[in-house]
Amino acid sequence: MAKAKEVEQQASTEVAVAEPAAVPAIQGATKNMDELFAEDAGGGLQNLGANDFAIPFLAILQKGSPQVSKQNTKYIKGAEVGDVFNTVSNKIYKMSAAAGDPGLPFIPVGYEKKIVEWRPRDSGGGFVASHREGDPILKKCTRNEKNQHVHPDTGNIFVDTAYHFGLVAEEGGFPECAVISMYSTQLKKSRNWNTTMRSIMKRLPNGRIFNPPTYARKYLLFTVGETRDNYDWCGWSITSAGEVTDVELYKMAREFAKQVEVGAVRVSAPPVDFDEATTPTAEEVPF
Repeated sequence: MAKAKEVEQQASTEVAVAEPAAVPAIQGATKNMDELFAEDAGGGLQNLGANDFAIPFLAILQKGSPQVSKQNTKYIKGAEVGDVFNTVSNKIYKMSAAAGDPGLPFIPVGYEKKIVEWRPRDSGGGFVASHREGDPILKKCTRNEKNQHVHPDTGNIFVDTAYHFGLVAEEGGFPECAVISMYSTQLKKSRNWNTTMRSIMKRLPNGRIFNPPTYARKYLLFTVGETRDNYDWCGWSITSAGEVTDVELYKMAREFAKQVEVGAVRVSAPPVDFDEATTPTAEEVPF
């Protein structure tokens, strides 16, 4: 009899454990959680300013990049020369045109030209500051034997740099804000890209001809091998991928473009692993 009572108590306990707990009612309970999240989109980030977050660079991994060296603490498993590296998330993109990679979809939303100041290699190298064109400090610079702009007091090198802001728009993924920096021989590719975007025209039914915004089109980014004299490296290759057809993606790109235009978006300091001061000079190799 006692044993039967024990079994009864055990069964009762098991039933009690399996019974689901009551879920408290919340406002808008007829909606799923994603709908509630969408109502409060951006909540908690209202007070962020341009200096409170970092727009990542998309940087090409070269032979000397620490991310491709297994002996380096910054090594990323699977990273290879010619891959592209997201400097915030550490994500690696396979983008080699020679390897047949599909390329990275990118929607350009804004452009800035900066003069980036670097310490020379014999002074430790590294990023110092970025300056706008026409900055008074540039008037003090002279050109050295390698045709670089150099400050006579500090010896720092000033490099013309083109920044292309945009959205990484991989198929099936969520868009990500990013920036590409181009300097030395890559500046020619930047100018060609700008020229291409400026030359695109459309006509409305009423006959009006206009130049669409840059973020009306996608482009595919690839990396390609390049050589000069005894040097070889990887550079950018950019091809058109047609118009943006996703309305929500277009709206997001348009909003990012507005933020870039009013100066509400700033890039962090360029990653020193890719700077001009720790690679051969622009006259020798082009990064």
